[in-house]
Amino acid sequence: MASALRNVVIVGAGGNLGSHVLQAFLASDAFNVTVLSRESSASVFPDGLPVIRSDYSPESLVSAFQGQDAVISVVGRGGYAHQQKLVDAALAAGVKRFIPAEFEGKKAKVDYLREREDRMSWTTVITGAFFDYALKIGFLGFDLQSREATIYDEGVTPASVSTLPQIGRALVAILQNAEATKNQYVYVESFTVTQNDVLQALETATDEKWKVDHVDLQPLIKESTERFNNGDLAGARILNLAAGLAKFPDGPYGDWSRVPGGSWNVRLGLEKEELDQVVRSLISDDAGAAGRM
Repeated sequence: MASALRNVVIVGAGGNLGSHVLQAFLASDAFNVTVLSRESSASVFPDGLPVIRSDYSPESLVSAFQGQDAVISVVGRGGYAHQQKLVDAALAAGVKRFIPAEFEGKKAKVDYLREREDRMSWTTVITGAFFDYALKIGFLGFDLQSREATIYDEGVTPASVSTLPQIGRALVAILQNAEATKNQYVYVESFTVTQNDVLQALETATDEKWKVDHVDLQPLIKESTERFNNGDLAGARILNLAAGLAKFPDGPYGDWSRVPGGSWNVRLGLEKEELDQVVRSLISDDAGAAGRM
């Protein structure tokens, strides 16, 4: 069945997440895809793909969004402040659906969209941590190079997480289920895991016993909150981690089985991934990259 939101423009398609989102949409025959990119961007896109270069002026954005059914923003953190400009241009151009980039359900952005949902619908996608990216950079407490793990508390709190390719597939499924996902928080995942699950998968994939350091999270939350409140953005790392593979004092927030309505994977026809398979692939890629250095 053809999507009611067929003409789709992706903003930020040259980025780390954006490239996976673009790939997912290009793999589907349900959409006409256009990319919006800054005039100054050096990103290169596939031959034949419509690319609009914009200076991000209101006039340029409105022109770029003319005839588009949906705008998907996957801009990086540096572009979050400009999303209201994107929303306003989409409204002026008659766009039907807007999906903002902040995959954590930031309230201010959702409130701005909700106040205008009589003119343009929205969907906010909640993905949990970007599992593959976060694992590679050590955000989740695992160092792939040294084979060392930092396990917070007992490492048994479940958290729902998503890989970058899975997020791309989820966005395709969301627009293919346009009515069901209209003006909704949509929770998607690759799988729900604990730190101990990830450690076991890593030890299996590397065929090594990892060095493990157990850390009490609560003092770190207190310290990080103070640092963050004093303007030290580095403190946000532990706070974000606490909302994912760890826990705040009043319980876990990152397990989609605990949120109203639960995960949308089944409703969207979005299959979960296998933790062991994803981890094996990441370890293989990491080893390959190290061998090319």
